[in-house]
Amino acid sequence: MNFDTLIRNGSVVTESGIHPLHIAVTDGRITALLTDEQLANSTATETIDAAGQYVFPGAIDIHF
Repeated sequence: MNFDTLIRNGSVVTESGIHPLHIAVTDGRITALLTDEQLANSTATETIDAAGQYVFPGAIDIHF
């Protein structure tokens, strides 16, 4: 699969907990949460390494 951006190696925080996933973005929207196996078959124009970071997909900080 081809995406615009892949955010790799982060600890993704969801409503069900914290998971070692990768986030795929296309046209400015999150289009998939990928496992390591799914990531192996994916490409992207831009890759962001989020190793050691927590990633909150879709979270909005109203104080920012």
